[in-house]
Amino acid sequence: MSQVRQRFTGLGWLGVACLFIGPIMSGYAYWGLSLKLAEIAKNPYTANYLSLSSELWTLGICGIISLSAFPLLLIGRSYEVINDLGTGKGVGRADPTL
Repeated sequence: MSQVRQRFTGLGWLGVACLFIGPIMSGYAYWGLSLKLAEIAKNPYTANYLSLSSELWTLGICGIISLSAFPLLLIGRSYEVINDLGTGKGVGRADPTL
């Protein structure tokens, strides 16, 4: 009987990092966006002076990072097959009891 092991390569670990970094950075961008929108709600005349472009760009980039995590996890895997043929354990053989 053979066993199949799965390990992450460099791309797989990049996918793991993107899986955590993307949502955390998105939360930070949403927090900044909500602060600026609350400032506009308090004083509508400040809407001309506040720029929302940095938060919107951050949200877009974090969305791309989050969506790219899953393909990187799938691509960045390597498989290792371990055969037990030479160990004496075959099909139907049990371990000896002492």
